[in-house]
Amino acid sequence: MRAVLGSVQRHFSLERSPRALALLVGFLAITWLSSAPILLARDDGKESEAFRLTEEECERVESLFHASKVTITPDCKVEVFYDFEEDGDLIIEDWRPPVSAKKGVIRPASGGDGASEGVSGMIIADTGEWFLHARFLPEVKVDVSFLSFTGGAKKDAVCTVFAWNKLKQRIGSNLGEQGVLLVGKSVAAPVGGSAPTISYEQKSEFGFSLAEGTFSWTTRGRERGSTSSKKALRRLGPGQVGLVWAGRVSGCIRTFRVEGTLDLDWITDEDEGIAKRHREWEKKRKAVEKKGR
Repeated sequence: MRAVLGSVQRHFSLERSPRALALLVGFLAITWLSSAPILLARDDGKESEAFRLTEEECERVESLFHASKVTITPDCKVEVFYDFEEDGDLIIEDWRPPVSAKKGVIRPASGGDGASEGVSGMIIADTGEWFLHARFLPEVKVDVSFLSFTGGAKKDAVCTVFAWNKLKQRIGSNLGEQGVLLVGKSVAAPVGGSAPTISYEQKSEFGFSLAEGTFSWTTRGRERGSTSSKKALRRLGPGQVGLVWAGRVSGCIRTFRVEGTLDLDWITDEDEGIAKRHREWEKKRKAVEKKGR
């Protein structure tokens, strides 16, 4: 913009030339319109621009997370990172069910028990589940770092999970080696891959990727298998990410990272200011669509 304004000033005197002034005003108007969200009817068959968060609203959404790191863009794309080794029980407010400080199937490592001596993170044991409070569109990626304390059998499982339909439908990545369907805290059926065996002091980095109706299980970010089964992903919709473990499991969750798009309905449920602006935006959008028919 400065280059263009400089060119105008070199060729015309704004004080003496109405033409220069008109050119400047026209240029500024075009620049503003091209950068601002537009809610006009389109005649090219494309959808009008989606609702976008302001910078201040992005900061408010970030404050909904008590994480080691969180970033969000105006189109609700978010990256949230939980470093349980470094931050421990300072970053557990976002998770359900609540954590017991001293006992339970999920708790901070205290060093007071033999299993967690010299280890930092979140201890998981026996059978349990732990879900992040936020709701995501089914375009999401999760990566977890896990350390096992004991060996196990093939029926034991540690899964990163996407759960939708009020957490009733669940699909997971079992240590990144196997895709599974879950009912509650139990593995109901495999959807691909082979059941892994948990080894003593095994370090694992695993997770899943869900995109365009395909669920992939991954280790160290690399896909090991995938499914697009309509039965496995029946009525797929917005859901929550988390962990489910079953059997005689004992280990430590070191880190948890999620990248995806937050469900706008969840954001508006949590922030009345954004909800009010979205209602106004939706009203204007419908009026524009009605006018364009």
